[in-house]
Amino acid sequence: MLLRPCAPTSRGSRRRLVSGLPLPSTATFVRLARRPVPRRRDQALRAASTANVRHEQRAIRRTDGRIRKRAMRPAFPAVARIPYPVAMISAKRLRAHVEALTAHGPRFEDLPGVAACLRYSTDQLSAMGLKVRVERYGSELHQVNLVAEIEGGTSDDAVELCAHWDTVEVSPGADDNASGVAGVLEAARVLRDADLPARTIRFCLFGGEESGFDGSAAHQAFITAQTESIVFEMIGHTAAHQRIPDELSDFLEAPERGDFIALVADERSQDLQTRFARHLEIPSLPLILPAFAEHVAMRSDHVPYWDAGRRSLLVTDTADYRNAHYHRADDTADTLDYEFAANVVTAAVRTVTELAQ
Repeated sequence: MLLRPCAPTSRGSRRRLVSGLPLPSTATFVRLARRPVPRRRDQALRAASTANVRHEQRAIRRTDGRIRKRAMRPAFPAVARIPYPVAMISAKRLRAHVEALTAHGPRFEDLPGVAACLRYSTDQLSAMGLKVRVERYGSELHQVNLVAEIEGGTSDDAVELCAHWDTVEVSPGADDNASGVAGVLEAARVLRDADLPARTIRFCLFGGEESGFDGSAAHQAFITAQTESIVFEMIGHTAAHQRIPDELSDFLEAPERGDFIALVADERSQDLQTRFARHLEIPSLPLILPAFAEHVAMRSDHVPYWDAGRRSLLVTDTADYRNAHYHRADDTADTLDYEFAANVVTAAVRTVTELAQ
């Protein structure tokens, strides 16, 4: 995987970094929270929408050729009131998926793990009643994407939930990126019973991420200009310590714990970031990198969407800035925090449901 995001400050006074997406003050959010909310099956959403009010944002902006930090506090939009699916994301199911996906070793080129992963993913999606389409971008077995969708009623533009299934040669890739694939599969299970969406909801499992985003780049030819995506890239690891990229060390406060999920967007994708952040029940780091540091985030399948002018949000546990098992043989299922991952996938389901209305 491939992101290099930065991190939050201390646990007691955590701050979230983002350009143009500041959080509300506690008082502001209390006023929002006191508005009447219909008694629906998703009442837990109220807790989700207030989960991050503890965190102040800090924006990095380029002003007169200089970089400066500035605290900002405008409010998020009001929480959307829509019918979320009843079924809950299961940490137990996420673990079962990760264990199955890693059971046959690395998912690299012609190794046995590739066929096993593709077969398992296809079987899981088919068992949900979804038709799986194979997108080939080369002649080799591993040069393939798997795509399934819930067809929309009124729009050809889709909301895509994506993850890459491949690994490097030496790693079984539990966090990188069986955790992301498991998240897509579990989200598909929950969303399959949702009411008919206006926009198509599409589940994409990409090959070739580790070799330069080959699968997601090829996929761009099959989608509309207004299709947008949420990309899971390592969503299952937490740690007692967190690092940040050297490029950002002079501009960001050093983190203490790796217990947040990073939400990385470009300027075009800020709305995706805002929507996702307000549905989280765990700490998050919404981040739009300044121009001088954009290259540190160009490491996963969101990149072809950005290059094509489409909106895409990268959702990541920050990879090697937190996970000592990154790209190693010990990136195994027992190193992940499945409750953490379940919180991430729950927020994704809520965001996709909202976007598809």
